[in-house]
Amino acid sequence: MKGKRIAVLALAAAMTVSLLVLPAGAVSFTDMEGHWAREDVEYLAGLGVINGTSATTFSPSRQMTACEALLFCSRTTGVSAADKKQIAADRAEQLGQILPEEVYSWAAEEIAVCLETGIINEYELEAMCTSGALLKSITRENLSMYLVRAMQLEAMAKSLTSYSLNFADTSSIAEVLKPYVYLLSTYGIVQGNSANQFMPKGSLTRAEMATMLRRAMDFTDAQGIYAELPAYTSYPWTGGVITSVSTASDGTTAMVISSNITGVSSVTLPAAAPIYENNMRTTPTALRQGQYVRVNLDSAGNPQSARLGGALTALSGTVSTIDQGSISLQVNGASRRLTIDRFTKVQVDQLAGGQELIDPSAGYTQAQCWVDGMGHLAELKLTGGTTSSSQGVLQSITYGSPTILLMQTDQGQSISYQLDLLNLPAIRRDGKTATIDQLRSGDKVIVVVSGNQVREIQATAQSEPETTPDDTQLTGTITQIDTKMDLLTVRLEDGSKVSVDVYDARLITSSGSSTKLDRLEEGDRVQAYGQYHKDQFIATLVVIL
Repeated sequence: MKGKRIAVLALAAAMTVSLLVLPAGAVSFTDMEGHWAREDVEYLAGLGVINGTSATTFSPSRQMTACEALLFCSRTTGVSAADKKQIAADRAEQLGQILPEEVYSWAAEEIAVCLETGIINEYELEAMCTSGALLKSITRENLSMYLVRAMQLEAMAKSLTSYSLNFADTSSIAEVLKPYVYLLSTYGIVQGNSANQFMPKGSLTRAEMATMLRRAMDFTDAQGIYAELPAYTSYPWTGGVITSVSTASDGTTAMVISSNITGVSSVTLPAAAPIYENNMRTTPTALRQGQYVRVNLDSAGNPQSARLGGALTALSGTVSTIDQGSISLQVNGASRRLTIDRFTKVQVDQLAGGQELIDPSAGYTQAQCWVDGMGHLAELKLTGGTTSSSQGVLQSITYGSPTILLMQTDQGQSISYQLDLLNLPAIRRDGKTATIDQLRSGDKVIVVVSGNQVREIQATAQSEPETTPDDTQLTGTITQIDTKMDLLTVRLEDGSKVSVDVYDARLITSSGSSTKLDRLEEGDRVQAYGQYHKDQFIATLVVIL
């Protein structure tokens, strides 16, 4: 055991030298004179992407270990130095438990980037460390999988149904890895030798890795590919399935998108806004009906870019475990685990927002999931949890079916609640019973949700409290309609009649759609919200029951 540990420490020390000798500017190595890979090696070394094994040598024929290959792959992602340091800090405890002690000090930062960008997952890394494969040479076919992931193309590889390869030794490539080799071959990242062999089980030299790395970086640069980091970005966004799309003569593209959680909205992309499909730049023609699209916005809410995710697949099941980063559920007897990130829309009972809504201890029992073609969990609905409440500032109320109350929490998150005008929760404002039309933008509100419904809304005015009569709501039957004066005569339940002024009122049907005064009929039952002024009721909202 002692001898084995000494050997591991020696290998780790040698790798430390090869990975930490950082060249700057123009670089040349004495052992690259006349070598076929010289241009690629010296180009990447000049950028500081790859390093020599000493100040003057590169060791082009030395075999690459899996650890070295992962670190080289991490450098294709475009992650900034500042983000690398933050990612490493956030994953320090996790990697401290996985990586061998003698590897952690020099490899942790870039291995953390590998985990964050999906080049390798935690289970694969643990298996490598346990078996010792991390410090052993890597095969060409295995490297293909990690490099495709580093290029952010794994979703495309997994979606392939046909991937014909013409290498003489194609049959030797592991079936599960053929889609990855196919993509690299298609995009010119890997090529066969003089005998048209890929040699999938063969080891990889440092020179070969450098050439593949440069080709991969050139390709990702040309395609505008970069690793998007949900946990390390903060720009606002919106998303949904495209229901209609049109491109104007000025190059702008107008879309109507529909979400299972936030409903229907419209977005107009500027002509210069980049559009991505399979993480690669594409044209507005790729924006098609039925495709899920995420639109990234600037701080003012203006669209900046669009990312297509393909068609959504719906899954429903029983929640096994959940936290703000993932959910495991049983779907038709099979277990599924899905990652949740800040680009996942979440609805918990009647609350709509993001992953911050999820309470791991709430006891959710059922989940509805919508997964896009990239394998990303785009939308998630959770039900069956315990009573919860949120507080913040009321932003707006949009009447319809359902009516949407939008608030900004004290933590700065936007949350929307779906309300049924015919079955409203208890509403109190400044300690008094109130109606929904008395709530005002800017009110401090507490929203209580239980049993999948909003049960109570407590509001506090942030300006001087308004003095309003107690009677702010009435229900009755229309007996007369005066379209010229915008008046209704309504017979109340006790038989008395009231004149209702609807000049400034919003009129909606019981289904939530807007209507007009001339479409009402005598005999219609209505519910009006507003306040009395002398002998007349001044309505702000009228619902036709």
